[in-house]
Amino acid sequence: MCGFVALYNLDRRPVDPVVLARATNAQKHRGPDDQGFARFSLHGDDATPEGGFGFNRLSIRDLTPTGHQPMATPDGKALMVFNGEIYNADEERPELVRRGFTFRGTSDSEVLLAMYRAYGIEETLRRVNGMFGVVIADMEAGRLVVARDHMGIKPVYLWRNGRTFAVASEVKSFLAHPDFVARLEEENLAEHLAFRACAGNRHLLKEVEQVEPGEWVAVDRSGRVERHRYFRPATQGSWRGSYRDAVDAVEAAVERSVRRQLVSDVPVGCQFSAGVDSSLVSAYANRIRAKGTYHTFSIVVRDAKFSEERWIREGERLLGVPGHRFAFGAEEFAERLERATWHLDEPLDHMNSLGIMQLAERSRPFVTVLLSGEGADEAFCGYARFHRMLMRPALRHLAPVLSRIPRLGQKVATFDASRGADDRDWFIRSSSPLLPAHLAALTGKDLHEEAMATRRAMFPSSGDFLARCRAYELETFLVGLLKRQDKMTMAHSLENRVPLIDRELVELVTSMPSSYCVDLRPRGGRDRNTKRVLKSVAEQHFPRDYVYRPKEGFGLPIADYFRSSAMEPILEDTIRSASQRGLIDARTMRRWWREELHQPFVAEALWIAMTFELWAKQVFDGGASRYLAAA
Repeated sequence: MCGFVALYNLDRRPVDPVVLARATNAQKHRGPDDQGFARFSLHGDDATPEGGFGFNRLSIRDLTPTGHQPMATPDGKALMVFNGEIYNADEERPELVRRGFTFRGTSDSEVLLAMYRAYGIEETLRRVNGMFGVVIADMEAGRLVVARDHMGIKPVYLWRNGRTFAVASEVKSFLAHPDFVARLEEENLAEHLAFRACAGNRHLLKEVEQVEPGEWVAVDRSGRVERHRYFRPATQGSWRGSYRDAVDAVEAAVERSVRRQLVSDVPVGCQFSAGVDSSLVSAYANRIRAKGTYHTFSIVVRDAKFSEERWIREGERLLGVPGHRFAFGAEEFAERLERATWHLDEPLDHMNSLGIMQLAERSRPFVTVLLSGEGADEAFCGYARFHRMLMRPALRHLAPVLSRIPRLGQKVATFDASRGADDRDWFIRSSSPLLPAHLAALTGKDLHEEAMATRRAMFPSSGDFLARCRAYELETFLVGLLKRQDKMTMAHSLENRVPLIDRELVELVTSMPSSYCVDLRPRGGRDRNTKRVLKSVAEQHFPRDYVYRPKEGFGLPIADYFRSSAMEPILEDTIRSASQRGLIDARTMRRWWREELHQPFVAEALWIAMTFELWAKQVFDGGASRYLAAA
């Protein structure tokens, strides 16, 4: 896997190499291709090295030692650790050569470091297209510079107490530091339980923060921190062309993105669900790669009601690619819960994280890089909630009556004003799997308003309303999905790339009218009204019944899994642990499990309670120690 740690002692103590190694080794899930360490001082060449970098490398480009990290400039004035890929590095290299920079190898890391020296951090971030978490020790300026990519594809965390400032690509590195004490940040618990994640810079652990998507942070010698946002999704369009022009522009941008993200010195495949997004990525990739070298990898749920194997096989046939399908059921679900929690660094948010983990494990013997279609539903307004947002003004007043109709009622009830007093609150609530009543039952408190307040502060205040919904979705819901993809694949030394949220493509689609992505005109079903412009591109590659079939995402029969014998000891253990901890009502968990799994949203609520307790046992009760010892 690829991961980094940066430690900086604010009191100018020399950084302890043993502590640095322990924090770096906490991320060694598999043997890295290379492991590197370096110490530095921001106070001058002859000063005590109060800072240090540790790095585990997963080699993707330039497999030689010239790509190893930490990486220093030839003059020794800047030192860098970098996790990710810079897709336009080859485009930037010639200008840097003209400016007098020389390169030892062909890695994108070396280009990124040269860009920083040539342009500074702000211009570098304006020019760069990629996914990254990066830390640069700038000895000349006497500061650390930390940056995260525009969409938050690569996680970056900060920890600071009175003596230490640390940066890492995984929180588990902080757990390995002797000065770190794991304590719950209780004021963030309501948001996590309601939305399965803390958004923005918040985290469940005290003193730990996330670097936000599109943000860079500067830390000077004294420990003073400055935060800067260099990217936010647009909420006001500037597009002047027609819808047909938009389709052509998106098609060209998708092809450019896939072509860029296929650049690799190791084998590349695709995480394939047979949905529009992964199918479109695969169509371009298979055309660009040499015939027969591009493979797809899929999870097939054993339960026939949730299985999409028919469409996966059809997608493989249409694409003409070799496909690898891996079965997934209750046993695979149960056996990965604890390990997946450790790798995610947080309570498991989406239950299909376990399927992605299995996919990565089984795909790794074949490939080192997987492309995926992640992010298209957020960037192109593909979720039903975008369509319902447009329908809501017309139907919300009828919802109380229509909700009494069998089968129709549960769907129509989502338009009811009780899901939010206004359109903003309704949309924010629509991505929460936990009803306010379930949140109150779990905690014994009415925390709904507290959870909503943190999210309201992130909702954009100006621009087209649907575009504001999309920007909010990109900065909240998507970030959790990307974190899940990164952590579950990196756990098996596999890099996940996401061409459909390439920076150029996101800037293009957010410049267009939101009606190009979702509208209310009759088209023969909801699935013809969402993600319109991307589906128009897909129509040029696939039959219409393949493009416009109902698609529910990677669903799992969670209630059935909870009833399985494989889950019995896990649920008993977490309920017992919850009873002792006292943060979540254990009696409610048991009642939901034994009596109420058939009721709407109860299985999802039990999932949230169980996964929080699984994480708490690792972080607060010493469960992490065996993983740290193994590292």
